[in-house]
Amino acid sequence: QPNWIQKINDIHVAMEENVFWECKANGRPKPTYRWLKNGEPLLTRDRIQIEQGTLNITVVNLSDAGMYQCVAENKHGVIFSSAELSVI
Repeated sequence: QPNWIQKINDIHVAMEENVFWECKANGRPKPTYRWLKNGEPLLTRDRIQIEQGTLNITVVNLSDAGMYQCVAENKHGVIFSSAELSVI
């Protein structure tokens, strides 16, 4: 089953700043990653870049605020790391 090497933490950012989160897990086989926002799958688009365990949001606005989860999974199990993004 995967286990966390690095989890994500709550952050507070000002409007138009950038957010970079990274989560890392190890396990055999190597875990794959997914990201959720408020329980819904988060996909790469305009300002949101997702690559493996990294999430990059450029020019943050109020609509980006919410609870985010990094999900690491392999055939032996699934683990979640949650953090809140607050936009001021």
